[in-house]
Amino acid sequence: MVVEQMDTKIPGSKSILQRLQLLLAYARKGIVIKNFNPCDDALEMERALETFGFIVEKIEPRVYRFDPEIHAQSTHIYEFAESATAFRLWLGFLASSANINSTIRLSENLFRRGFVPLIDALGSLGAEIITHDREILINGKTLSGTKVSADGEISSQYLSSLIFVTLNMKNAPLLQLPPSQVSLPYIRLSLDLLRHFGVGYTQDHTQIKLENCELKLPDSFEIDSDLSTAAFFIALGAISPKGLSFPLKINPLLPQPDGVIIDLIRKMGGDIKITDGICKIKHKPLTGFDFSIRDTPDLMPIISILALFCTSPGSIRDVCRLKHKESNRLIGITRAFDEIGAKYTLVENSLYIEPLQSSPNPVILDTQDDHRLAMAFLLLKSRFNQISPSETSSLSKSCPSCLSRFLDISAKA
Repeated sequence: MVVEQMDTKIPGSKSILQRLQLLLAYARKGIVIKNFNPCDDALEMERALETFGFIVEKIEPRVYRFDPEIHAQSTHIYEFAESATAFRLWLGFLASSANINSTIRLSENLFRRGFVPLIDALGSLGAEIITHDREILINGKTLSGTKVSADGEISSQYLSSLIFVTLNMKNAPLLQLPPSQVSLPYIRLSLDLLRHFGVGYTQDHTQIKLENCELKLPDSFEIDSDLSTAAFFIALGAISPKGLSFPLKINPLLPQPDGVIIDLIRKMGGDIKITDGICKIKHKPLTGFDFSIRDTPDLMPIISILALFCTSPGSIRDVCRLKHKESNRLIGITRAFDEIGAKYTLVENSLYIEPLQSSPNPVILDTQDDHRLAMAFLLLKSRFNQISPSETSSLSKSCPSCLSRFLDISAKA
């Protein structure tokens, strides 16, 4: 079988990139970033860095330089519209930055998605934070404490923010893991990145302790391929009669949570190999699956569509947590299933999906301006050209450099 080859480069991991951008602020150090992903979320963090005192050469590779003079003149008024990761990580940074009085202005969307558990946790360390409507006023100071935790049912970003806050503390507190903590792999990614740059830690199933080591950022760093974006192309190759191959750079020392889709495809009987930086997927019949999205909620829309093309039913567990994302993705997917005539059952916290039996009627599916739903509906369009997402502009949130390739592949259906 001749596998279709894709020359488009998968953009850099948004999760790794935003954490690296944050570390630049903690270190007040410049860097050259290769395989920069100019997605909306990374650009929001970049604007925060510019306000803080960084000069950015917006070329490839991306060049960041810290300018003490610009920093000294900053008004420290920061605005966040879309990226919950950028906002929550930056909030911890400002609260722990001594002698900096700052303001964060939030969009209605980010305000709705929540942050109170993080403010409460920072407050337990002595942070001075006042909220007024959608403005957050912060009196930065050196924080202290022996233990800290945050509610883990909604997001891992609260605990990741606290992990990085310890970089500004004289003595790192014990970071307690709540039993209800979701998205643990994203917390591990935060810790792995710190270890990669010289900050060690110890961990068991209840707590994390960072060592008092100096953060050592390199002069340049290449970002691995974004596996949340690659998940679309992996799924596309798995259901396409021609299969698919494309470049994919993965660092085993910095495992990305959504990389689990590779093992999932293999468990379903798929043929996927990654050799010398090339991911190759050959078409084979896929069996149904049983998968929890507790740790990887961004995969839910893609694997929901994947289930429609299996030889047996699939089940996705822990779907109720999806209401805390950019949109209520569970409602977005089930409404789409209703419109295309797909059979499914929603029982408490699990979604059971049957293989699609016939070609659906033409329909435009509502993405709710959510980039993950847009990807999922483009995946469906790759097999049924009469189906279209209501918009694709939301893809700029995570993968603008792949937008033309998304549309080109779908147009070939």
